Amino acid sequence: SSVQLRFSCLVWFASDRTFLRVSWLESANTSGLNSAENMSFLFGGKTKTPAEMMREYKRNVDRSVREIEREKTKLQQQEKKVIADIKKAAKDGQMGPVKIMAKDLVRTRNQITKFYQMKCQMQAVGLRLQ
Repeated sequence: SSVQLRFSCLVWFASDRTFLRVSWLESANTSGLNSAENMSFLFGGKTKTPAEMMREYKRNVDRSVREIEREKTKLQQQEKKVIADIKKAAKDGQMGPVKIMAKDLVRTRNQITKFYQMKCQMQAVGLRLQ
């Protein structure tokens, strides 16, 4: 028999200087143990039916979509702040900081695009689970 284990980690994108939480499920082989009852005691009670497992997977996918949406919203707010800072620095004639902030703005916009793509991919996975 096997047991589903949930793993989670943070992935660092050095080019964009951002983190992304990645979660996945893996099966662990428990054939060396005495019985499935022992494992169910260790991992929280009764074994789940396939419908319950699908509901849990769907819930996890939906949670991930909401997290991605929150991060995308934060980046959009950051983008607005950077634009205001660029305008202010340009008005003051500080072209060095303007160039640096413009590069940051491009990175932020690229990251927002990536979040749109990730959200669409996660929603596609969620639709396949239905």
